[in-house]
Amino acid sequence: MSNEQADNHMDLFFSNLHECLEVEIKVIPSYHCDINCGYCYNEIDKNEFYQCNYNGIIDQLNQIFEHDNINVVAEIIGGEPLSAENYPVTLNLINFLNNLDKNVKIVLQTGSPSYEKIMNLIPLIDGLSYSVDISSSPKAKNAKNLETINK
Repeated sequence: MSNEQADNHMDLFFSNLHECLEVEIKVIPSYHCDINCGYCYNEIDKNEFYQCNYNGIIDQLNQIFEHDNINVVAEIIGGEPLSAENYPVTLNLINFLNNLDKNVKIVLQTGSPSYEKIMNLIPLIDGLSYSVDISSSPKAKNAKNLETINK
C-alpha cells in the first residue's frame, strides 16, 4: 500500500470515527524481532529493522484522540516491542498514551525474555499479552521466562 493509499484509508476511518464508542488500535512500531518463535506470523520481515516513523504514528494517534466520546484500547505489537532497537520507541509510545487526558487502555504484546523491561513497564500499562513458544523447537527461548514474571 502506498503512502497516499494509506492516507486515504485513514481519512475514511477518521471521518467515520464519530460513530464509534469503542476503538481498538494496533500500534506496530517495528516488525523487527530477535526472538525467532517457530509460530510467528512475521516470517518475512522479523529480522529487518526499519526506522519507525514515530511522528507519523503520533499524528495518527492524535487524529483518533481528538474525538471525545470514544474509548480506546491501544495494543502495542510488532515484531518485538521490547527488542533493543524497539524499546525506546515503545517506551515513548506508552508515555505518550499515558499522558493523554483520554480514556485509553494500553496493552503490550511481547514475548521478550527481558524480565527487567517487562517489570519496568507493567506499572505503565493496563494489560500484558505474553507470547510463549512451548514447543520442543530449539528456537523456543522464552517458555522458561513465564515463571519469572509471576514472581
